[in-house]
Amino acid sequence: MGSYGIHHLDLRVSNYKKSLAFYDSMLRSLRFRTVRVKGEVVTYCIKGSTALGIRPVKKRTTRDGPYSYRRAGIHHLAFSVESRSAVDNFYERLKQGGIRILYPPQEYPRYGRGYYSVFFLDPDGIELEILHWGIQHPRSKSKYM
Repeated sequence: MGSYGIHHLDLRVSNYKKSLAFYDSMLRSLRFRTVRVKGEVVTYCIKGSTALGIRPVKKRTTRDGPYSYRRAGIHHLAFSVESRSAVDNFYERLKQGGIRILYPPQEYPRYGRGYYSVFFLDPDGIELEILHWGIQHPRSKSKYM
């Protein structure tokens, strides 16, 4: 069976309007477009065959705590851009927007030669990354890849 990769990923957010404004602004600068789904409270940010859905939490309970990338679930989402200068420009936008930055732009040789990125948090504390890597993902000899 062939696969084209991940089609979409939906996030549940605590403040739908605030998160929608955040993701719309962030992803519009990466040339994503937004599409609302009729009959549901969900907005997709779409580019090519990739989509990120933003949905409000269904029901807050006393057991809900703030999101933490240290617990089970999504660790982070990474978006690839065309150049290191695009990473740097995005970083400047993050600073101007008062977005919490975890790690400023830098190289990460442990991920591969030329891997360059910035890490930051969305309004719910979900970790995001903007990266440039001048090569494609290396081919793996692992039976799992």
